[in-house]
Amino acid sequence: MARILIIDDDDALRAALGAALREEGHVIEEASGGNAGLARCRTVPPDIVITDIVMAEGEGIETIRTLSKTAPHLPIIAISGQGEYLRSALKLGAARVLMKPFRLSQLLAVLAEIAAIEGASF
Repeated sequence: MARILIIDDDDALRAALGAALREEGHVIEEASGGNAGLARCRTVPPDIVITDIVMAEGEGIETIRTLSKTAPHLPIIAISGQGEYLRSALKLGAARVLMKPFRLSQLLAVLAEIAAIEGASF
């Protein structure tokens, strides 16, 4: 299973995603904004990052841009309720995107796709 960092300023969504992914056997780290997420990546390197785009403290586009430069092989899944932000996220290095709201099954399918590409067993 994978070590997944969830970066989202919505406490309820972050907690729900974390709980669901823990049930799937993943190790979950959480951060409430891009700045905290980048700091967490330096101290506890994840296998995958799931990041929201629109956040008050360190927005997701800049987080993706930074991670793409500092950890170019780190798969990033961008999530947002706004499609134009997701298109930008793909251009800047996100491996996959999901439009909010999404089902857990959709996220698990994306994780499986990334695992197949990476040759890992997330």
